[in-house]
Amino acid sequence: TAYYYGARLMRLAGKPAAQWREVAGRARQNYRYLAEDAKARGAPDADVANHQKNSELVLNLEQSSLDELYAKARPKDSPTGKANGLGPPRPGRKGRNDGEKPAKGAGMNGEIGNGW
Repeated sequence: TAYYYGARLMRLAGKPAAQWREVAGRARQNYRYLAEDAKARGAPDADVANHQKNSELVLNLEQSSLDELYAKARPKDSPTGKANGLGPPRPGRKGRNDGEKPAKGAGMNGEIGNGW
């Protein structure tokens, strides 16, 4: 998938066609190999279909115009995509309860004394 996203980002960045097409070709070969290997190993049909679909997405990347590429949504598992629903939610920052005091004396209650 790194080759696919690399080719996509290179194309969006305006790199020469020879550069991003070389990377896209590597992605296509990789997905083709994965699909053939999965079929030879007797992997579930869903795995084989997923690799074939990814290979078709690379072809779509190569054949679509730049305007069409800008109009398409970013893939969910893209490094810059949102990736919602791809696993357990990550822990976030929790707000402090109103009744709790900050740790280590930060934000002490009361007025600032003389000398400040």
